[in-house]
Amino acid sequence: MKKSGMILKKHGALEYFTAESFDKTGLVRHCFTTRRGGVSGGCYSSLNLGVNRGDDEKNVLENYDIICGALGISKEDVILSRQTHSDVVEVVGKGECGNGLFYANKFENADAFVTSERGAALTIFMADCVPILLLDPKKRVIAACHSGWRGTVQRIGEKTVNVMLKRYGCDAGDMLGAIGPSIGPCCFEVDAPVVREFEAAFDFLPRKEYIKECGGGKYHIDLWRANFELLRHAGIPEENISLLGECTVCGGGKYFSHRRDGDMRGSLAAIIELI
Repeated sequence: MKKSGMILKKHGALEYFTAESFDKTGLVRHCFTTRRGGVSGGCYSSLNLGVNRGDDEKNVLENYDIICGALGISKEDVILSRQTHSDVVEVVGKGECGNGLFYANKFENADAFVTSERGAALTIFMADCVPILLLDPKKRVIAACHSGWRGTVQRIGEKTVNVMLKRYGCDAGDMLGAIGPSIGPCCFEVDAPVVREFEAAFDFLPRKEYIKECGGGKYHIDLWRANFELLRHAGIPEENISLLGECTVCGGGKYFSHRRDGDMRGSLAAIIELI
């Protein structure tokens, strides 16, 4: 596993990342946002895309105008979920566009979206959790997946790939994956009960590959490696998976972080739409 394949893009003050492999297909518009380039103030400064953080609604909508405008996406096409750290994967389409932003959120318990329809902008939020975007360029199917540590032990990334295989006949060998900014192994410190959950879920991965004991009954877990290996376990070739490898906690204020700042913070987003 190596950190590679991501491109930092800038539009004025706006900064976001894309996966080079996704860009080369010409099939999608997508991004992993930073907190830079928006209009929100205070603890939400500046590109807060979370709709339920306490930020002014006008600022949030303007932030969507900014990032969607840079991507060439209409903000009316975004599809949001409440996200509950579940392993629920929803198949959606144009009929759900605007969900959670312009009308009441009907997805009370979904942490991943899949679609084959153009113009449906799948959107997930994070502020330390692992964002995963998926693309099958042959079948033209995309997915966006929110994988915090609870989602990771429930193997939601692998389950999202499996939905693409079963629903659309995708071949995992053709698929591309991209893992964006999240809490890194440097900062994700846990205790023994959490380690036991990971060991039970990752029976195919040696503990030493992603868990490090740091003394005092504490451990560091590498969520990047865990989710990378879940995608590989689902059949996506290693060379098809891009990994940013930037930590949201210690990334110099470039990102929102729940572990660092608590509830008084905004949300990052990962967005993908078929062209």
